[in-house]
Amino acid sequence: MATFKVIGKGEDGKYFDTFALTDVINYVVNPCKTPSNLIGTFGVRLPYAAQQMEILSRAYNNYQKLQLRHWIISFGDHDLINPIEAYYIAVEAAKFYADKYQLVFAVHEDTARVHVIS
Repeated sequence: MATFKVIGKGEDGKYFDTFALTDVINYVVNPCKTPSNLIGTFGVRLPYAAQQMEILSRAYNNYQKLQLRHWIISFGDHDLINPIEAYYIAVEAAKFYADKYQLVFAVHEDTARVHVIS
């Protein structure tokens, strides 16, 4: 069974610092984890995503608060999801948030089961 988990709601102090956006985006799009390059965005262009997110955060005077939410879609052993299917599932999940958040997401293939990170 697939699971959807949100990480980094700020309870542990993570994701408030000035490097949070860049660090997480670099992790999400890491070429070692995304060999099929199944990467998507909403509201940003990938090469400039962290800067564009920071600009919007500052424009709304939100830059000293939680900088991001980080989510994962994991698939179970019996789901038989391939990377392309995982990408299309990720697009639909991202659409749910796209009207309120800028997003970068990718299919990670570096473990036994593919998963999606945003």
